[in-house]
Amino acid sequence: MEHKIILPSFGVTEWQILWGVLFSAFIGIAYAVYLIRRVLAVKVTHEKMLEVALAIEEGAMAYLAKQIRTMSVFVAIVAAILYFIYVPLFGQRLA
Repeated sequence: MEHKIILPSFGVTEWQILWGVLFSAFIGIAYAVYLIRRVLAVKVTHEKMLEVALAIEEGAMAYLAKQIRTMSVFVAIVAAILYFIYVPLFGQRLA
């Protein structure tokens, strides 16, 4: 049993939205690069400032590690649920 999905073609409005989102994404990335360069260019002149920066970095890395552990469990559960939902519909040929 073959299932064929036929997607409708984009109209003018959809293409304008698509290009607008793409353009705004590039603007956001360019601004992020600008901010990164600006922050990294600041010279550390005070020992306390360096200590605070290192503490912030340590806390941020701990937070990200916790997020990765939590999200990997969530993603694995969602992937398993989707797999068991779609195997009966499409059989073993999911690709």
